[in-house]
Amino acid sequence: MLNLLPKNYKENVRGEYLRRLSIVVLIGLTLTDIFFLVAISPAYISISMRKKIVEEANSSIKNSTNTKDREMILSNIKDLKSRLDTAGAISGDIPSEFIDKALQLKGSGIYIQNISYTKKEGRQREVILAGVAASRLSLIDFSKRIKLSDWTLSSDIPLSNLASDKNINFSVSLISKKE
Repeated sequence: MLNLLPKNYKENVRGEYLRRLSIVVLIGLTLTDIFFLVAISPAYISISMRKKIVEEANSSIKNSTNTKDREMILSNIKDLKSRLDTAGAISGDIPSEFIDKALQLKGSGIYIQNISYTKKEGRQREVILAGVAASRLSLIDFSKRIKLSDWTLSSDIPLSNLASDKNINFSVSLISKKE
């Protein structure tokens, strides 16, 4: 094929081609950026809203558990303990001793949710523990500890409590020996 175009015209055509090619590439990149910004904006808005919600929840948790509240609760607990000790000294009956003994029998996997204390005839006391055992084996181990303890006269763990394998609700009645 013959080359009939002059050299400077060829250079002008080549320059014009490169200019148009760069414009098309820039427009394509700009459109791609705009597309990605539009596609990502809902996710960005969602994440920023979640972040704001988490920050608000965190600040409300920090504000709700002030040290003043903790100190007030601790002072109330100390006051209640001193009143119980005073009442126990007057009546000659200190429930916390029996409750502490009952709680010392608790092993791993036993979660106590409710404690009841009753003064029976003479020096005999009854402590009822209700809670949840993580597994049947932990409940059986707890029962064995109760039977081997030297301060309990009798204990009741119904066999119906052993029916399920996990998260077993139980209620144990511990009657102390007369001292």
